[in-house]
Amino acid sequence: MTAPADNFANETVAEAVERKSLSGVFNAFVRETKRELPEISGHFAILNIPEARVHMDISLEKAGFKDKAALDDYLGGLYSAYKDSGTSVAHFDGSRNLAILVYNGPKHMQMFADPVRDNLKNIVGIMDHELGHMLVEGGYYYGNRFSLTEIIHAETGADVYAGLRHISRFAGSFMDIETLSWQRTKDLLEVGAVSHFTSFGLDKLAELAENNDLSGINASQAVQLAARIASEASPHEKTVQNIAQTFTAFDEAEFKRRGAELALRPIAEKILSGELGYFSGRVADKYMAPYLMEQVIMNGKEPVLLNGPYWDRVRMALFDMNEQTRKQGLLHGMPVKPPKAPGV
Repeated sequence: MTAPADNFANETVAEAVERKSLSGVFNAFVRETKRELPEISGHFAILNIPEARVHMDISLEKAGFKDKAALDDYLGGLYSAYKDSGTSVAHFDGSRNLAILVYNGPKHMQMFADPVRDNLKNIVGIMDHELGHMLVEGGYYYGNRFSLTEIIHAETGADVYAGLRHISRFAGSFMDIETLSWQRTKDLLEVGAVSHFTSFGLDKLAELAENNDLSGINASQAVQLAARIASEASPHEKTVQNIAQTFTAFDEAEFKRRGAELALRPIAEKILSGELGYFSGRVADKYMAPYLMEQVIMNGKEPVLLNGPYWDRVRMALFDMNEQTRKQGLLHGMPVKPPKAPGV
């Protein structure tokens, strides 16, 4: 493991992204984390698996290493443990009080920006997500000791924390947050990714970001707000499982093979039926609206086009469903009468 030289000691994460330097991004990430979260000082590192590099602020004394060789052996062991995992993770060592972010790709994972053009922004989002797991209350889990409900809560807190940091670092907008919310919904419906369904929390953050300037929220404040949103907007596992079971999952290969109209028609039929519940209706709207508004690009080329009388009916049904949900909220589908006028 090597620790690359830091020749840009005053560079911010955003500036390193502009310079298109992954090492610069990780060095700046460690510096900014140490500055905004002083309690993590001396206990923090990023392990870059693909490049076999470590970017760290680890105190030998605080972490209980007798010398640098012992620390190097420790980091080498982590590298060996994670090098074939193929995913980025948050590694917390309670015995040494070490918070280590393990970066292992994929390089073009979708977070808040274009996964190819802005891949460094997405890598920052991945690291903020993993850091959120260790900072947000209820955000850290491991092994099989945690229920699916607890995992959904943890993933929601991590995504919301990452979203808040994206807004702060890059002057991100509520639309960036909605990008990840749609991706999480897409993953639920297409591949059954129940544990990472964080869309309700991300939607709450997007709503706050649309109506407020959140760019001044620092890392410590982001931890607090992410915990609040996760506690309020993390659905129970049964709710998410019921949503997933309402729709027939399909993967991207099937989407490409069958074409958009055939692949999306089962979901469209659910919308036209008028029988979707409060939560399943929200998910159907989240997933289908970008397709119906021709905002989804396939293969980096042309947008998916859904034209003709059938899809116009679907658009109108989705609009009507949204209007009903907007007016009724949690009372959706309930036999509620208007309140009586005072004195009547």
